[in-house]
Amino acid sequence: GESFSCQLRSSLKKSSVSSEEDGDNVIDFVAEQISHHPPVSAFHASSPQHGLSLTTYMNSNSKFLGMNVGVDLVGRGRLYVSKHNEEYLFNFPSVYCRSILTSPWIEFTGRVRVACPQTGYVATITFLSKVGHFLTLTKLQFSALLYSVQSDTLLPAGSSHYFFTPCFPF
Repeated sequence: GESFSCQLRSSLKKSSVSSEEDGDNVIDFVAEQISHHPPVSAFHASSPQHGLSLTTYMNSNSKFLGMNVGVDLVGRGRLYVSKHNEEYLFNFPSVYCRSILTSPWIEFTGRVRVACPQTGYVATITFLSKVGHFLTLTKLQFSALLYSVQSDTLLPAGSSHYFFTPCFPF
């Protein structure tokens, strides 16, 4: 299939008040369409100096819904953190582009499960849709649960409900 690769280099400061640089940060990225029917893409990004490696594969199921476009992202991801020898396995939420002909905005919806087999911890993040009432579209919401699979118990402060105002209008 077709492939794309690139390398992003940047110099980051150690802190916002320091002029001292942390050195070059390098992110290597490779993407390839591994199947055409159905279209499936695979991605790999790594930052060796930070010990991070991200590998994912996904295909999309798109639908046109009048003034909205919905995309179900079907696939899995794996984030490896070498410093702790931990991997985090996750799925993807659905993405909706709302009001595409007037004032477009993006919304995530659905449930994402992030699991770390090494620790036994699991986080479930539920993105809540805000469709319906025009006057209440100012806040996007998600709720999160953090629990241990071994003990099947919710961790302290492991259940939260968050609201935030989107900062990415078109």
